Amino acid sequence: MKLSKFIFLTFLSITLFNCGSDDSSDDGDDTPQPQVIVPTITLDVAEAILRTPGSDITDLVDFGQPNGVDTSEYLVELSIGDIYNPGQPQNLATGEMLYYSNYTYFEENPLDPGVYDQFIDGEDLLGVYFNAVFPESTVSPATIEDPFSPTDDVWESLGLEIIDADDDDIDWKYDLEVLIVKDGTAYGYYTIDPKLRIKGRNTNSLN
Repeated sequence: MKLSKFIFLTFLSITLFNCGSDDSSDDGDDTPQPQVIVPTITLDVAEAILRTPGSDITDLVDFGQPNGVDTSEYLVELSIGDIYNPGQPQNLATGEMLYYSNYTYFEENPLDPGVYDQFIDGEDLLGVYFNAVFPESTVSPATIEDPFSPTDDVWESLGLEIIDADDDDIDWKYDLEVLIVKDGTAYGYYTIDPKLRIKGRNTNSLN
């Protein structure tokens, strides 16, 4: 996994998104404008750190989805130019931090519709469909040495900028690999398992 993270870092593009306006744009242009999507995350830290490293903590995380929607079914829909930027849970106490280590992607099993268990190598996706994004830090430190692998780093946020799409929608499940730090002690890794859709060019052309 660490070799994969090395290759991941080799290909990532660090992007700071500037929400400026272009006065030269046509007033009648109906082209969808890129957006930054920052989910409103909450996390049950006390319960999460009781779980064995490697556990799925999706049920202890909320992305601000509508009532009645499980986090495992939370779907973020992104178009070319959009940035998806999960960051720090809003309910963390002093001395608590969530650090992101990696994304892992899965596509639907053609023999078992609705089941996303077909691993996709992230190295085949970076630089093709998206780049990695590290926003400016709002808390310190934004990057720390991975306590379980001193040659690697983990981050307070790890976003995705969509740079390309297929003609039709692409649906994936993805695992966010995270560490929880509480009062100087690191717990994890844990996984959070929502859904991601890159909207196809045909879909966007209908909007």
